[in-house]
Amino acid sequence: DAVGQGLEQLLMRQLLEDALPKKAASVYGAGTAGDVWRGLFAEQLAQAMSSAGRVGLAGRLVKQGAAS
Repeated sequence: DAVGQGLEQLLMRQLLEDALPKKAASVYGAGTAGDVWRGLFAEQLAQAMSSAGRVGLAGRLVKQGAAS
């Protein structure tokens, strides 16, 4: 189950990084530091969402991987 949760967290992080606004210097800061903060925020948000178990991708990912 940890593998499925890890995959779910990775997928959620990628989705969140794409969804978060890229030009929000007032929130994350500007330049490289802003990019780092944005990435860290996406990572923590993905971890919280994945550990809550409400997304439901972990079980499906493991189930589909075992079937193939």
